[in-house]
Amino acid sequence: ITTVEEITVTAQRREESLQDTPIAITAFSKRQLETQRVENVMDLLNQVPSVNIAPWAGSRVAPNLFIRGMGNLNTQSTNDMATGIYIDGVPVGRGIGLATDLADLERVEVLRGPQGTLRGRPSPAGAVTMTTRRPDLGEVGGSVSGSFSDADAQNYQGALNVPIVKDTLALRVAGVKNTNEGPGGKLLNGDAPEVDDEGLRATLLFQATDELEFLLTHHYMDRAIDNFTFVEGAGAGYNG
Repeated sequence: ITTVEEITVTAQRREESLQDTPIAITAFSKRQLETQRVENVMDLLNQVPSVNIAPWAGSRVAPNLFIRGMGNLNTQSTNDMATGIYIDGVPVGRGIGLATDLADLERVEVLRGPQGTLRGRPSPAGAVTMTTRRPDLGEVGGSVSGSFSDADAQNYQGALNVPIVKDTLALRVAGVKNTNEGPGGKLLNGDAPEVDDEGLRATLLFQATDELEFLLTHHYMDRAIDNFTFVEGAGAGYNG
């Protein structure tokens, strides 16, 4: 007997089965994210049909995100993005959302089509929603993982869940450290471009009653990019 994992989504602001949701969705569960070893949002979206990520002026800080051919051609525009990015229901900017490392996430959903009615911001192309793992009120637990590659890429992730008051108050802390080679050329002395990401998230869950709960989250992210632009000739005097 083959058992198929049921994926629960919240595309309509309530938990329901992916098969019962009348919206075009591509969803990735926690198990799929771990199995495929996808470490950041940009790598994940490159696997989604009808989604395209295009660099803008050679920058990886705020690339263009297109769903079904719709997106923002001007990254300096003050208008709302055609594609919305949300972390736990909170809208974030394109630079922050696409730079997020996938640490301790419950699921990621890519919604196609207008989402302004349910999300509160005009998103005519669609939306990308990331849902982090909630604290467990009953058990202490955690996880640690790491990966390496011959391209000087390293990724470390960890999470710890601690019930402070059983069935009432719990804290979950997750962190990620990611380093890999960035875009661009190399300096004459051999220095290579590098992208260095750090992230820390702390989530506190207070279950006041069976019908009332409070969820507080602090999310810190930092990205440092050493990017050396290609130049004609030897490059001396132009790129340091």
